[in-house]
Amino acid sequence: MKGVKKVYKFKLFQIEDLGDGIYFIVDCSKVGMYLVVGAERAALIDCGTGIGNLKECIESITNKPVKLLATHGHVDHIGGACNYNEIYINEKDRNLMADGMSIKKRLQFAEFGKDTMCGDSHWTLDDFVTNKEITIMPIYVGDAIDLGGRTLSVINMSGHTRGSVGYFDDRTGTLFSGDGCNDGTLVFSEESTKISHYRRTLQNIKKQLGERYKRHAICHKYSFVPLDCIDNVIECCEIILSGMAENDPFPKMYKALGMNVDSVVWAKAGGGDRLDGKFGNIAYDIRKAE
Repeated sequence: MKGVKKVYKFKLFQIEDLGDGIYFIVDCSKVGMYLVVGAERAALIDCGTGIGNLKECIESITNKPVKLLATHGHVDHIGGACNYNEIYINEKDRNLMADGMSIKKRLQFAEFGKDTMCGDSHWTLDDFVTNKEITIMPIYVGDAIDLGGRTLSVINMSGHTRGSVGYFDDRTGTLFSGDGCNDGTLVFSEESTKISHYRRTLQNIKKQLGERYKRHAICHKYSFVPLDCIDNVIECCEIILSGMAENDPFPKMYKALGMNVDSVVWAKAGGGDRLDGKFGNIAYDIRKAE
């Protein structure tokens, strides 16, 4: 979309109209999600930490029926699911999602976001969506989600988690990658794959999408990012596997989320802001460097 993008607030959310029927919505823990609107229905890709009435926010944008899609099962991407009655997620991340749905987990991440990512502090516990029974629907790599006049294809993005998927919009050539490939992809948790597996994932995405890949959208700090992000992260995989990684120290702040990061390092110096100016890095556990 050319010109100035429209950015506005809806209660505890910030909405950015990216054009082409795509909206970037950021909750007050600074986690992004995407609404993709077709002629007949819409898809909400991820749903934040679960602060505020997300359903009401989405209804301020479109009155079309909404299908809720998860890129993976981490709390900051599925915490708002209880605003809806069902969510689609890769079966490999189903248990991870169940763990992240609790108020305790969501509050822990929201506090973490406030302290480390300049999250909005203007929320209270009363703003957290209440847990309820929802239907968890399986989604599979290769599935096509028809929104009417546009289709979202489910793309394998396993690495950050084993069940990570992306969604590829055929109309705009946009890959919505969640946390699957970004400026600082985290490949160090128990649910992450080994680096060699992650490298194959990214190489296969490049082959699968080819010249159809025109835009890359992520969920933290940015919406659209440079197209060479995938190439740069593949480069990080290569230097890790060859023993040539720079192994820049990784910040210990993630211990606040109960993560063990004692053996985690950055592949390239500078973290999410690489010192060489390239966009795309990996924080990895040295025990996964195979």
